[in-house]
Amino acid sequence: MTDSSNYTSILAAEATEWHLDLQAGDLSDAQRAAFVQWLYRSPAHVQEFLRVTALQADLERLPEFKNLDVEALLSQAARPGAAPNVVEFPMNLRLAPAAPRRAIPRRAWLLPAAAAAVVAAVYWPSPLRQVWETTRYETGAGEQRSVSLPDGSQVQINVHSDLEVLVDAQTRDVDLQNGEALFQVAHDPGHPFRVHTPDTVIEAKGTQFDVRVRDGRTVVVLLEGHVQVTSPTKQVRGAAGTATPSILLDPGEAVTVTADAQASLQPRAADVDAATAWIHRRLVFDDAPLAQVVDEFNLYSVDQVVIDNPATRDIKVSASFDATNPELFARSVAAAASLQVVRHADGSWHIEGP
Repeated sequence: MTDSSNYTSILAAEATEWHLDLQAGDLSDAQRAAFVQWLYRSPAHVQEFLRVTALQADLERLPEFKNLDVEALLSQAARPGAAPNVVEFPMNLRLAPAAPRRAIPRRAWLLPAAAAAVVAAVYWPSPLRQVWETTRYETGAGEQRSVSLPDGSQVQINVHSDLEVLVDAQTRDVDLQNGEALFQVAHDPGHPFRVHTPDTVIEAKGTQFDVRVRDGRTVVVLLEGHVQVTSPTKQVRGAAGTATPSILLDPGEAVTVTADAQASLQPRAADVDAATAWIHRRLVFDDAPLAQVVDEFNLYSVDQVVIDNPATRDIKVSASFDATNPELFARSVAAAASLQVVRHADGSWHIEGP
């Protein structure tokens, strides 16, 4: 074993011990002070402690882990004649003297950390790969990003979005829980590109489509190619029993899926230019309530627009706006509806009733 790998093993053992001690919840003041000193010794100590705690938390979310008999698996792995493929970490190794520690039973140490890591790495490589190799992208107010994925696909990420990406030689999966993104998928028939939202799975092999997840619904707009939209949370009853609703979209079509809507998925004609105008920081509305228009605009601006008179919230708006100019937006809306606009000290623009 090299000096580097030996150092890593020692550090992992120490981080595991500290994690278990803190979980027990009965450390003395001296032991807590020793833990703080251990963290201060190197940024690597902090990173390793966070890695150990994150690993246990991620493993405990896996359904397989809840029914795991670690002792039985370890016994099986260490059966007579088998290769010694399960090795306990050297718990007594130290980088430097530390405060006296409580003895930790072998079973208590194995279950939460070392055995869990060994067994999980062997039996569930895919879930662990998703935990450690997923890339997360987040955008805030007014922030948009353009991302190139390893397979050659391109993703335009809209404001206030949160998505996780796992794209490599075997897998092309995106998890979009909130926000909006425009996907231009590289052609690869052997590896479908899937976007998962709270209510849908959108599958494509090489195409361009927009997915929006806001206010409890998913809207899919297809620009090029074909995508299969499936709603695993729903079921359709028929003569042959139940089935998961799924539709194939053609270019220029859109579909909206909500958790509480009817099970069937109904495609409709889409205004593709309006649906994707956000990539040019323009917002297009057609007979939309003023409240909806303002809420949408506020996603793009730090200086918020506020409707002071509730009676004006349902005024219909049909227009196109520059998402980067809150003053022009507020004054344009107010002028069209014969309302007033007042700038407040906090930078917000208030639309007041007549």
